[in-house]
Amino acid sequence: MIILGLDVSTSTTGWCITSSDGNTKAKFIDGGFIKHKSKLSLHEKASDITGLFDNIANQKITLDKICIEENLQSFRTGLSSARTLMTLSRYNGIVSHECWLATRIVPVYYNVNKARKALGIDTRKKVRKPGENAKDIVHAWVKNHETMIGFSWPTKTLKGGPRSGMTIEDPCCKDLSDAFVMSLCGHIEHLDF
Repeated sequence: MIILGLDVSTSTTGWCITSSDGNTKAKFIDGGFIKHKSKLSLHEKASDITGLFDNIANQKITLDKICIEENLQSFRTGLSSARTLMTLSRYNGIVSHECWLATRIVPVYYNVNKARKALGIDTRKKVRKPGENAKDIVHAWVKNHETMIGFSWPTKTLKGGPRSGMTIEDPCCKDLSDAFVMSLCGHIEHLDF
């Protein structure tokens, strides 16, 4: 089974493809992230997703399942306003429809916290180091996953500030990691979310 995992956002969409034959652990095939231009409409940003499906088709990859991180269902103090939740929900719906148009596969949606828990990733506040957030923990877990060892994580060179000229791992790699989690969850049978 070949599964595409998506971490959908209006700024960056992480994507990851994994495969499994049912007898072996899922293995990484390909992944990355799409940085959406901020001034584009949601529909224009969704055309970036169409480009992803063109790329997948060019690689002759036939998807069996698409797993998408479920929309936030409630506010988070200091992070999510009603307007933000509505925009993300609309965009998630547009991307879901693009997935269906490109593949005729109806996406499956997973709650991010339940998905992490199903894979044994503990992101509770009491286990975090100072300054660490849940995405940091997930990213560290993915980087140490046996199928990701040796993967060349995308980098970027800083253009300003005290670290100007320094090359660091692109922060959007965390979106790829979240997509990897979604994709892996798709391989777990009888996952009741």
